[in-house]
Amino acid sequence: GVVMIVLFALIGAIGGVVQALVIARADLPDPPQFTAPLTLILFSTLTWVSTGSIIAFAFSWRDQLADSLRGSEVRAQETRDALSRSTDLEAYRRRVVRRLLRERTLPALVRVDGELREHAATAALTCADALEDLARQDVRTISHLLHPVTRADDLAAALTAVCRPLGVVPTIPDRPPPMDPETIDRASLTTAELLLEQDDAVPRPPLTATFEGTSTATALVISHGRTVRIPVGQPAVTSTAPRPPRWYQIAPAPYGMPWVAIALLNAFSVLVATLAAGSGLWAAAFVDIAVITTGTAALDRLLRLPIVRRASSRAQWFFIGGYVAALGALAGGVWGSLIGGEALSVAILGLVCALGMGLFLPGIRVWSSAIRELRTAAVLDGLAVAATAVRERVRARAATTAAAESLHAAVQSQLLAVAGAFAADTPEDLRRNALSMLDDVTRRSLPAIVAQLASPAGDDEAVLLDASVLASVWPKVAISMRVPDAMPPPALRLFNSVVVEVVGNAVQHGRADAVDVQADLWPGALTITVDDDGSGVAPHMQDGLGLAAIRAIASECSLRPRPAGGTRFEVRLPYLA
Repeated sequence: GVVMIVLFALIGAIGGVVQALVIARADLPDPPQFTAPLTLILFSTLTWVSTGSIIAFAFSWRDQLADSLRGSEVRAQETRDALSRSTDLEAYRRRVVRRLLRERTLPALVRVDGELREHAATAALTCADALEDLARQDVRTISHLLHPVTRADDLAAALTAVCRPLGVVPTIPDRPPPMDPETIDRASLTTAELLLEQDDAVPRPPLTATFEGTSTATALVISHGRTVRIPVGQPAVTSTAPRPPRWYQIAPAPYGMPWVAIALLNAFSVLVATLAAGSGLWAAAFVDIAVITTGTAALDRLLRLPIVRRASSRAQWFFIGGYVAALGALAGGVWGSLIGGEALSVAILGLVCALGMGLFLPGIRVWSSAIRELRTAAVLDGLAVAATAVRERVRARAATTAAAESLHAAVQSQLLAVAGAFAADTPEDLRRNALSMLDDVTRRSLPAIVAQLASPAGDDEAVLLDASVLASVWPKVAISMRVPDAMPPPALRLFNSVVVEVVGNAVQHGRADAVDVQADLWPGALTITVDDDGSGVAPHMQDGLGLAAIRAIASECSLRPRPAGGTRFEVRLPYLA
C-alpha cells in the first residue's frame, strides 16, 4: 500500500509538471489562480495520491481476507486433527477394553463358574466373594474406562482407579502439570494395557509415572515392565480478547462503498491545494468539502437501495461512474465560482478527476462483495467441518457408551445377584437359577459386548423396553408403565437407557417390590418419573455411573424420598439436543 501511494504520487507530480508546462506555453493573458505551477503539481499529486490510497485500502482488505481465510483453514484443520485424535483414542479404548474382557474378566468368570459347578458347597462363599470383587472392581473399572461421563479428570485418580483391581499402587508425582482430558484418558488406557501384559504368576514391578521436560512437561512416561511415552497436551485456553487491527487496516463498508475514507481524502486534498493557492480561498475549500462529503454519503445511501443492489454489474458501473463524475463537476463548479468566476474550467477539471475515481469505485465495490462472500463461505465451511466432527465423534463413542451401560446395568447387576445367591442359607433352586444366570453372562452377555466393541453399532431402530421386557429381567418385581404411544428414536433411546438404570437401582439398591414408570413427551423434551416402594434414599448417597450419566444430559433431575415410603426419580431430557 505504501509503495502504491508513493508510485501514484510520482505519477501525479509528473502529470502536474506536464500541465504546468502546457499552460505556461499557452501564455494566457489572465491566468486563473489554480493554474499556478505549484498549485497544479500539488493538485495533480494529491488527486493521484487519493486514488492510490483507495487502492491501498483494497490491499488492506485483501490482507484481512487472507488473514480470515488462513485463520478459518487453521481452525478447520485443528478440528480435523482433534477428530482424528479422538477417533484414534476411541479405537484404542475399544481395543484395550476388549483385551481386558477377553483376557482377564472372561477367564476369571469361567474359572469361578467351573469351581461352583464342581464344588458348589465348599467353594460357594469363596466364589461369591470373587464374583462380587469382579463386579465391583473389574467390571466397574472397565465401565469407567468406557463411559465419557465418569472418566477422571485428574491423573492420580485415573491411574489409581485402573490399578486398584489388580492390587497395584502407582507412583505419581505430587504436583503433576496441567493436562487435557485426552492425555489423562490415554494414560489410563496405556496403564490398563501395561497391566494386562504382566503375568499374574510373576511378581509385578512397580508402576511409575514421571514427566519429561524442564520448565514445561513435554511427555508423560509410564513404566511397568516396559516404558511408554505419551505427549502431554496442555488444557485449551480460549481468549475472548479481539485481535487488534493493524494500523493501516480499514474495514470494508457494508455495501462496498468506503465513503468516509473518500471524503477524508478529498478534504485533505482540497485543504492542501487551498493552502498552496492562497489563504483567501478557505471559504471555497470548506464549501467544496461539504459538497463532496454530502454527495459521497448520499451515494452510499443510494447503493443500499434494493433497486440499485438488484441491478446488473454494468448498470451499477455506469451509475457510480456517472454520479461521481457529476459530483466532481458540481464541486469544481462551486469552487471555481467562489474563487472568482472560474466555474466552467474548474468544473471540467473536477469532472475529469472524479471520472477516474468513479470508474475505479465499482471495482472496489466488487472486491468488497467478493470479500464478504469468501468470508461467509469460510465460516460455513468451518461450521460444516465442526458438525462433521461432532457427528463422527458421537458415532465413534456410541458403541463404547452402549457397552459401558450394558456392563453396568446388566453384567455388574447380574454378577452381584449371582454372588448374593450363594449365601449359606440360599435354597437350592435359587442357586441353580444363579448358575444359569452366570452361564448366560459368561457365554452370551460378555462375548456380545466384546463383539459390540469390535464393530461399533449403527443407527438401528430402537425398540421400547416395556413392562414385559423389564419383568423378564426382574421377575419378582411388579413393574407398571405408562408411556406415549409413539416416541421419536432419540427420545426412545434415552427412555430405554434411563429406565434400565433407574429401575435397576430401585430393585438392587432400594430392594423395591413394585416400580411405577411414567413418561410424557413434550416438544423437544422427554420427562420420566419413576416411583418405587423400596428403602428410600440413603443420606449423603453419591451418584453411581448411571446417575452421573443421566444428570450430565438432563435439564432437570431429582432423586428424593416419597412421603409414603420409597423413592421418586424425576428427570427432564431435551432429546433433540
